[in-house]
Amino acid sequence: MKISFDLKAIEPMFNWLLKSKKENIRDEVELRNILKLPEYKVEFERYENKNLPVCNINYEEAVDFFLNFDKKDFENKRLQYKKPYFLKFYDNLEKNIKLVDIFKTINDEDVSFINNLLTNGLPKTISEENVEYKILLVISIGNSMGWPYGNYIDFDVANLGMIKDKASFLHIVAHEIYHTFFSTLLPEEFTPLSYFVLNFAFEGLAVHFMNNAFTKNKKSKYDDKVYAMDDYSWDIYLKCDKELFDKFLSDYKKVENSKITVEEVGNLISNNYEQFTYKSELLNKEFKIAQYPTYYLGCYIWGSIDLVFGKDVIFDVMKNPSKFLEVYNSAAKELGNTDYLIK
Repeated sequence: MKISFDLKAIEPMFNWLLKSKKENIRDEVELRNILKLPEYKVEFERYENKNLPVCNINYEEAVDFFLNFDKKDFENKRLQYKKPYFLKFYDNLEKNIKLVDIFKTINDEDVSFINNLLTNGLPKTISEENVEYKILLVISIGNSMGWPYGNYIDFDVANLGMIKDKASFLHIVAHEIYHTFFSTLLPEEFTPLSYFVLNFAFEGLAVHFMNNAFTKNKKSKYDDKVYAMDDYSWDIYLKCDKELFDKFLSDYKKVENSKITVEEVGNLISNNYEQFTYKSELLNKEFKIAQYPTYYLGCYIWGSIDLVFGKDVIFDVMKNPSKFLEVYNSAAKELGNTDYLIK
């Protein structure tokens, strides 16, 4: 695997924001030219793809956001969600931009480390493929810290608060690259139930293998250190662990026992597990979160299978989802999690 880094679009946007902050000047013509750079073009192509998560932001909306992020609210909920995070970045602009220094020191040893992480979490035939990735770094309007699109991995510098050091960044890069292989792990056709459980594997396996995340009833894969996860979101999930699983179990049975369609399952996942708020009946409170419940639940469910049976069994189950119930329950029993059986 080859990795290259493209940082060219950071400086012009940083200078534009600095002029805004120090001189109260926001030149719209200059802004529009910046947002037409090739790096931003990739972003807008990705955001216009309605089949992908965290999308639906166009060029004109981005122009409006940069001109008015500290002056108004936005109808586009993705931009409204972004607003407080961007303001925090903007208020500490000079300090935050120093994080970019991390990306200027990536060497062959770091690329080898990323490759080893991916090898540990992918089938051998896939991990040995010679693929080239271009890592784009921009100051932008995305909700996600990073996302894959084709052979690009995009990182929004304004969202890099979870990066504490180079090691964290390497795990994040591996996480996003891991997503690019996910479709190759899936069956050709889905039943509603298989579509439901496989949705939790998308982020769940990435945080299990690439971020070394743990849950209440599943230890980390490698050591005791977790990399680049949102501590606040994770602490909430740890407190609500059984509540989350019971919700998963209830929806699993609903999908299993009704005539729900695959499309309706997608809506169920989106509405109940992929929002930036989590309402806990246990804690009687609604929380703003940075990472969806699918991260935590998927990490536990699919990570448990890996810890007990190994990654090859995971990939066999993903290709043959009818095996999921038996294999997962066997893993839960082996780990002593008998209160977490699907029955």
